[in-house]
Amino acid sequence: MVSSSSSVIGTLLPLICGFLLIVQSHGIETGKPHDSVQILTNDNVEAALNDPANGLWMLKFYAPWCGHCKKLAPTLNSMAPYLSGKLAIGKIDCTDSSAKPICDRHEIKGYPTLKIYRDGDYFDYPGKRDADSMIEFAERMSRPAVTVVAGLEDALKEIVTGGGGKKRKVGVGDGVGFVAYDPNAPAIGVGEAGTQNLAAFLSSSKGLQVFGQVARKLQHEARFAVLPPSLTPLQLAAFGIVERPEGPVLMRIEEGVDASVYTGPNESPEFLGFVRDNNVALVTELAGNNFRAMGKMGRPLAIAVVDGKDRDKTEPYIENVRDYAKNGALRKGYVFCRMDGKTWKGFLEQFPIDSDKLPTFLLLDSPKKQYWYDEMFSNSVGGFLEAVEEGKIEVQKLVQKRKDSIWERLGDWVEDNLGVVLGLLISGVLFTIFLLYMTSGKNEWDEEMEACKKTN
Repeated sequence: MVSSSSSVIGTLLPLICGFLLIVQSHGIETGKPHDSVQILTNDNVEAALNDPANGLWMLKFYAPWCGHCKKLAPTLNSMAPYLSGKLAIGKIDCTDSSAKPICDRHEIKGYPTLKIYRDGDYFDYPGKRDADSMIEFAERMSRPAVTVVAGLEDALKEIVTGGGGKKRKVGVGDGVGFVAYDPNAPAIGVGEAGTQNLAAFLSSSKGLQVFGQVARKLQHEARFAVLPPSLTPLQLAAFGIVERPEGPVLMRIEEGVDASVYTGPNESPEFLGFVRDNNVALVTELAGNNFRAMGKMGRPLAIAVVDGKDRDKTEPYIENVRDYAKNGALRKGYVFCRMDGKTWKGFLEQFPIDSDKLPTFLLLDSPKKQYWYDEMFSNSVGGFLEAVEEGKIEVQKLVQKRKDSIWERLGDWVEDNLGVVLGLLISGVLFTIFLLYMTSGKNEWDEEMEACKKTN
């Protein structure tokens, strides 16, 4: 006779296995470009990312219960075959114990988080999350990091406004480009004609080598171009170069702003620091895909909050901000931005700002969750910043708006304490199994005792 305890365990075994076997081993094929989204775990991630056939990765950190993750999944699935050979896509389930160590190493706090991996470096995906934007990003990253331009006008068109004179999508570094000129470099063609000889051109001097290395490393967030050595004095003057230099010149350019020449040593770490510090426009437009990165620039955001539709008030106000960002006494301590107060109305509700009384001015230190605001000083950018420096405008703590629904608050708690929740669920299942086993065992013992009594 099959015991009742064996029957219970046999019935529950599929459920136990399905619930407790979280750790799975996912093999991953290497040596050829992926055309589908790959499941990455702690066991296979190193082999996957170091596969020469897939040099550029987009990594999606997610949780199965996350609504935004579910919405993004079909987009990534449809992109994967189209981008095969240009961009590999991997997904990492942060609730799976076999993948959670990866999430822990990257300190993943929210879902979905998209990161890019190339050449041993990880960085946040900087663009919008629609298919067109992600495909455009992948195609740009698969092209050379440096293009060859004929002069300033060509450089502004190709790397500042985004090619063909069309304004680039809002993001960190938009409106800014970096250009290198070396009078001793070999001759090179402009545009596509120069691509074939670009590697030899960039290796022809230490300055150009540094420029090329930094361009490769920061291709995801900055734009780079080189000039042919045959530029005329008039063409050089457009960059502010009045005398023909003896060696390489590395510059930052922006439309309507004088070129800024890098004066540090010809070493990659120093020039990389220059690019990162200066890869922001004089006044950057804030949007959902660049707000977080702008907040990490290391300086508070000096934000002109405007009504984009009210041009009569907005244009002179922004011109005042631009003028101060160029020449103001305290300009170096801040990153100057503009924000459409109507579009960002929900965001502005956490500040004492009336979106019907624009323009106004806000100073925000996002990493420290603090801000400065006083409507009385908002008419003058310089006056506002001086009032902050003098303590006339006191710093205030940024208090996140509380969720209205108890279910929203519960969801946040579960997300923040996911390990505890999983532990409690597993413990509950194990305890239930134990009780069932003990109960079934007791019943079997009672049946045996009753049989003995009848025999005697």
